Amino acid sequence: AGKLLNYMAAALPTVAYAGAPFCAVADLSVALTASPSQASGLDPLTLRVAVQNLGPSYTGNVLVRLTLPKLVPYIDTSTQDFACQPSGQEVLCRLANLPVGSAPAIDVIVQPAQGESTMTFEATVSAPSSDLVPDNNRATLSVSNPMPVYARPAGGGLSCAAARGGDSAIGTGGVLLAAWALWRR
Repeated sequence: AGKLLNYMAAALPTVAYAGAPFCAVADLSVALTASPSQASGLDPLTLRVAVQNLGPSYTGNVLVRLTLPKLVPYIDTSTQDFACQPSGQEVLCRLANLPVGSAPAIDVIVQPAQGESTMTFEATVSAPSSDLVPDNNRATLSVSNPMPVYARPAGGGLSCAAARGGDSAIGTGGVLLAAWALWRR
């Protein structure tokens, strides 16, 4: 019987993903916060993605996906161990090995979308290991912008006022017309 067990153990391949066995069980979780917690016009906003491995074992090939709302421009990413790359309206971050505990935070700097008073961000975390509690693998965050900046039409939306006191025959818009006529000479 001992020979049969040794033969079976030798015949089974060792499958590993970035150092984590294929049969690893790791409860991954993700949380998402913003700093400042409320956007202000077009001032940059830092989104912090916090990933944890709640165990019971380590895992590898961790993928974090941060989805940005339409029209929210990506500026930069700051992190220690994750390798991050923007791709369209997503930021994809990979980590080779994650022991039980907290991973280094991922800070993503974005600019609020023009004309949007609320922006909703979503972060997910996944790995090839088994995750017995998948409900904590997704986090959403709504950030309000009470004073959103709106795009102006070409020309900056200039308007001309009538001359003071009505003592001019030029009138509304005449200043620009007179300037254009002088320039054409």
